[in-house]
Amino acid sequence: MNLAPSDSKLHIQTVLPHGHTSLLSQAIYETCVERTPSPDPNRIIRLAVKTFCLIVSAGAKAPYIPISLTLPGGPAFAFGNTTSFFILEWWAIRATIDEALGARGKSESLLIKRGGRGALYQLATLTGALAISIFPQIPIALPALDYDGQFKVPGFIVLLGAGVFIPIRSLQLTVDNVLKKMLIDQTGKKLQQARLSMMGLIQEYRDIFRQSSLQDKMEKILELDSIRGQKDLTAYIQKVFKPKAIKPVVQESKICKRVSFVAGAMLTAAFEAALVMYTWEKTEEHFIDNEVAAGAIAIATGISWLYLTGQAIIGTTQRVSQAVVNLIKGRKDPSIASQIYPKLTFTLNALGLINTVLALGPTVVIWGEFYESNRYEQVAVEIVMCSSLFLLLSTATLDIIQDFMQQIIQKKGLPNEKLIAELDLELQKFQGLLKESALPDIAAFIMDIPEDLRETLLTKAELTSEVLESYLESQPLLLGKE
Repeated sequence: MNLAPSDSKLHIQTVLPHGHTSLLSQAIYETCVERTPSPDPNRIIRLAVKTFCLIVSAGAKAPYIPISLTLPGGPAFAFGNTTSFFILEWWAIRATIDEALGARGKSESLLIKRGGRGALYQLATLTGALAISIFPQIPIALPALDYDGQFKVPGFIVLLGAGVFIPIRSLQLTVDNVLKKMLIDQTGKKLQQARLSMMGLIQEYRDIFRQSSLQDKMEKILELDSIRGQKDLTAYIQKVFKPKAIKPVVQESKICKRVSFVAGAMLTAAFEAALVMYTWEKTEEHFIDNEVAAGAIAIATGISWLYLTGQAIIGTTQRVSQAVVNLIKGRKDPSIASQIYPKLTFTLNALGLINTVLALGPTVVIWGEFYESNRYEQVAVEIVMCSSLFLLLSTATLDIIQDFMQQIIQKKGLPNEKLIAELDLELQKFQGLLKESALPDIAAFIMDIPEDLRETLLTKAELTSEVLESYLESQPLLLGKE
């Protein structure tokens, strides 16, 4: 089977590492073996868009300040609310901008393009999500009209503009997720499982690396450096997919994961239900005196928030539950940043979580007044909304702190510390390349990897090499073609 036709415009086969034919192999080779710096032609545009979004997001926090000031210790709640929601919106819009305009190597750019998620796709989904998001966000900006006095109209407008950041990202992820599930056949579904298995193998290596002693970490780094010196992609894949240690020292509890998933899903459902009810009533009160129309807007609002809030709330619930289990069992599983800068990381995380708690002040006020006629409903809804928002805000805050610590290590860390952080980031990029690739590229990559690994993956995914070859031959997306 000729996976790289001689009439290809790109002639990928002339630059692939020896013995490999897939574009995904080339992308991994460039990123993890050669460590080729990614060109960044959109840096100025990306910076300009991020700056604009930062200004809008910062201004949008002003309408909630008067709400916070109605509480005892109002300035502290105002500061917490302003900064925490600013971080949340920055967390969402940053991911959207970087996904559309981020620095990428040549092969990675081709992978994304062939996966149908190139610049035009990103622009189309961003524009579509923006158009869909603005209308449902009208009710979310309504607290400005209820509480902001003479500045309530400009406050409403600014809050409306910043309010679309979260649903835009949520809708983008929803579209990606739906398309992945709708446009694949049975073989494609099995390839999805193989993709997840490979990402899981990389995660296992990351876990082992993170939990290793400093000496073991440096040994692993030297082993991979030796492989890079030989420019041997096969050996690199073997090393990462088949680590010496059988399992990480601290493993995730499957029971804990399932229970916390159910708890997170129930909390997400309660959060969405309360959001829909609030939106419904406030839309009728301020805009449309029509129950059906207000209900449609309310449901649209809930849908636009659902994916991202669900992912964040469930994910953070699982992380918190696992941390509690580890604490009870006396097990430690610190992040790379916590190992290198334990005091600074702990301080930033603690301050971030305290700030997140303070951010909930306006939530107590708004929902307390919304349900003031029924004390039991009032308390129940306040607990649900505060818990959900705490988990959502914590996700963004902890992720931003983690990224900040990564930059601190790269700029201020000792040489060995920089090497440790760099390898962890490299493994994340490896996982990202697998996640970004189209299924034909995943199939071709599996055909590229060592036979023992290939057979293990195919058996787990209930596939065979013959099925994989037949699948590749049936795909219009052949390697080497645009």
